[in-house]
Amino acid sequence: MNQYKKAKPGSFGIVNILYKGIYSPVYRYFQQSGPLGMVILATLIGIVGGLASIAFKLLILGVKHIFYGATTTDGFLDAVLSLPWQYRLFAPAIGGLIIGPVIAYFVKEARGHGVPEVMESVAKKDGIMRFRIVPLKVLVSAICIGSGGSAGREGPIVQIGSAFGSSVGKFLKLSTEKTKALLGAGAAAGIAGTFNAPLAGVIFSIEVILRNIRLRFLSAIVIASVVGVAVVNIFLDRFYAVFSIPPHEMISFWEVFFYIGLGVSAAVISLTYQKMIYGMEHFFEKISLPMAVKPAMGGLLLGGLALWLPQIHATGYPVMEQALYGSLTLQFALVLMLAKIIATSLTLGSGGSGGIFAPGLFIGAMMGAGYGSLINIIFPELAAGPGSYAMVGMGAVFAGATHAPLTSIIILYEMTHDHGIILPMMFACIISSTLTRWYQKKNIYTTKLINRGIDIDQEEEHKLLENIQVREAMTSDIIKIPSQTIIKDTFKYFEKSFYSYLPVADSTNGELVGILRYDSIIDLKEEDLSRNAQDLCVPPAATVYEDDSLLKAFNLISKVSVKMIPVLADDRSKRLVGVLARGDILDRYYKYTSEHEEEVDIHIISREVASVNKLIESALQPIRGQTAEKEIVIQRELDEDLPEVKIDFTKMTWVITHILGNAVRCGSPGDKITVSAKSKKKKVQISISDTGPGMSKKYVENIFQHKAIMEKCLGLTIAKDIVEGHKGEISGKTRSGKGTSFTITIPVHGKDREE
Repeated sequence: MNQYKKAKPGSFGIVNILYKGIYSPVYRYFQQSGPLGMVILATLIGIVGGLASIAFKLLILGVKHIFYGATTTDGFLDAVLSLPWQYRLFAPAIGGLIIGPVIAYFVKEARGHGVPEVMESVAKKDGIMRFRIVPLKVLVSAICIGSGGSAGREGPIVQIGSAFGSSVGKFLKLSTEKTKALLGAGAAAGIAGTFNAPLAGVIFSIEVILRNIRLRFLSAIVIASVVGVAVVNIFLDRFYAVFSIPPHEMISFWEVFFYIGLGVSAAVISLTYQKMIYGMEHFFEKISLPMAVKPAMGGLLLGGLALWLPQIHATGYPVMEQALYGSLTLQFALVLMLAKIIATSLTLGSGGSGGIFAPGLFIGAMMGAGYGSLINIIFPELAAGPGSYAMVGMGAVFAGATHAPLTSIIILYEMTHDHGIILPMMFACIISSTLTRWYQKKNIYTTKLINRGIDIDQEEEHKLLENIQVREAMTSDIIKIPSQTIIKDTFKYFEKSFYSYLPVADSTNGELVGILRYDSIIDLKEEDLSRNAQDLCVPPAATVYEDDSLLKAFNLISKVSVKMIPVLADDRSKRLVGVLARGDILDRYYKYTSEHEEEVDIHIISREVASVNKLIESALQPIRGQTAEKEIVIQRELDEDLPEVKIDFTKMTWVITHILGNAVRCGSPGDKITVSAKSKKKKVQISISDTGPGMSKKYVENIFQHKAIMEKCLGLTIAKDIVEGHKGEISGKTRSGKGTSFTITIPVHGKDREE
């Protein structure tokens, strides 16, 4: 409320009347309402998402009419072919010349396909998006697509719907969870309205945008998606599938193997599609021209390519329908597939605005049509027509590019209404997404974020603690000093504790009075030792409530730089119910992520003398399956006669395994990870280096070089704590595209120390 009060209008005038009469009651209602409030907001977002989908489609058609004279989507290609070649060459460049300055100087978020920006808002910004991007994103994307750019509608409409949902949550000052749910509802409504696919809108929002969500907020996403479709169907009278195609049927059991081959082919094409887009983006970034003119350059190159293949303009739905009817030849389908990859890369790589979904469908349809034609030539009596393979290819390429097989399966079913396509679609989509995920962990959306140093998986690590309350990790059986205890008698409490300060609680009601520090009483004069503990205690640096999240507690402890803070019952009572140490939080996280089943304590207590060879072998064991699966080579370079170390074997094993696991997760087939160890000045130095793309430099430098606690990289935080608990050191360095290396240094066991 503080932020709002600061901007609250004066005590007179129409603004104040509106505030008191409308906003204030509405604000209070949605702040206090339960599921019903979310249902109302989801309905509103669904209506806006549906209307936005209609408006965006009509706006694109209007731009097509201005540039090419087209009056319908189906007649767009004929309109293009009727124009002189000079006009067709320069039309996309003119569109790029219009949108370039807008993107460069006013709204950079409008560049590209939009979905990564939404994912970033969910992962890093608590679901908050700038609302001002909505009108400019609509305009920029419509001009880019309408002027002939090779891009789709779904990326912009997801960004538009998400921004509106986020703005509603921000306007009403709802919780982070509710704001994210409304953002997801906006994305679902946009996808559902665009493709007449309500279930796919829900799945896309959960599988791609939110990645996880509490079930109590699922209803909001479902309602928004259904309402979005209903609004579009009512206004456009579109109660039918997007693609009108003949029903699919499997001719023989052998076709299962053909569809498996289609899934493998789709994986290769989707990786090519992804690498081409970002390769072209890097190419244009290296060109020493203003960002404002680069979309025009991409448009000019696209216009030249489209002189020979005008089918690559815009979304290309009519051409896709030809492929689904089996009307394209093998050679022509494959040429269109490659041309569309190049065209989309030119459009988005140069800084244009639009989605990658529709081009992905086009590429998949052409790939499937070509593959199906080839299968029909080789096995004419065992396979269905090329149209069936084109249909499955659409979903398989999208699944491979986004690592979202469920969304691909559902959306293609809803776009075709063909039950027979489900089985082959499941085969191909799962195979395609599995292979691309095996080859690299990043997909076509997250690659853009990783290039900016944002790893969604690492950003989500800290969210593990958001759902764990303080009461689950705190120490309830605490050593506390009664407030009336004289100072002379407090020493016995400190003798039982590992901490240099203890909470002081009221002797009657158990409420927290303050903190008594050992260093404040150790040198007191004799006459002061008879004073009460409450007289010398000081206010705590911070406190938390038992129903707060561990993430909040972790950030608070790191901010005030203390080892332990008191835990109170709630905000209405100061009753002391426990204490929470930083080690308690890290211990909880460690248990949550560790592969070991036994319960462990993050504090270094039990140690054993062990050989470095045994330590490294134990750390390598849990990841051997992953390295074999991804074809990553592990190379060991250990000096002979390494001295033994005295360590907590389980925890040091976890540290090395965790670092190795990061290297494997970020690596690609053919990468190499080197584990080396050598003895140096009464210490053992263990190094782990890889040849992969490298972790985010931001993470590595902040947690090791600057000695700052990186709240969003808890795994490395725990590794640092464990190593330092052994009186050791850990450091890391990374170079983009050239891998990451970590060095762990721990003292050797006493009997092995060099004299």
